[in-house]
Amino acid sequence: MSTKSTIRYSRYALPFLDAGFRAYMRRHLTGIYQEGSLQINRERLTVLICQHVSLFDGFAVRHMVQETGTQDRVVTIMLDSQLKRYPVLKLAGAVGITPGSIPAARSLKSMIQNEFKPADIVVLFPQGRIETVDGMTDRFATGYQHFDHSNIKTDFIPVALSIEALVHPKPTMFMKCGKPVDVHQAGQALVDISSSLRSWLIQHGESSDTDWPGERLL
Repeated sequence: MSTKSTIRYSRYALPFLDAGFRAYMRRHLTGIYQEGSLQINRERLTVLICQHVSLFDGFAVRHMVQETGTQDRVVTIMLDSQLKRYPVLKLAGAVGITPGSIPAARSLKSMIQNEFKPADIVVLFPQGRIETVDGMTDRFATGYQHFDHSNIKTDFIPVALSIEALVHPKPTMFMKCGKPVDVHQAGQALVDISSSLRSWLIQHGESSDTDWPGERLL
């Protein structure tokens, strides 16, 4: 007996949604800068475990994935309470969960085992809430560890984010991608790369955008 898919994904709506996401970021951000190439293996499931510092994070990470040229499915796991506020995000592959809920944990496990396929790209924020970079610790939610039980070989890629005021009227976002690791290294890898990004930004201060060693995405 087939079960109803948890993931709704409309390829017809995606071009309009993504155009709206980009316009929203351009309106509110001075720019988005990335360092480190996103290494996606289409024969494996890719899980991007990302720092959570602003309401732009999901849109920015999604844009970063698209800039690789991939046409593969991007699924964002987010708080169910937030998804209920913005249900249109379901059409872009967003899935809501409730941290600490046993039914939610079971649903996530079922989704991992039955709905994901190689070449899918999953975006999640294990902090579970927006935190400042200085306040971030390694106290991550462990939901991403459920992916260790997937029937598909999985790469975990840490993505550090920071949003800085600098000298512009609007803030600037910086992202730094790490290399693929296994599930047991993922949490510490995110802590390490986030600390590395923070140290670099402290060193360069208001000239961070002009000194940035990577590329400008937006």
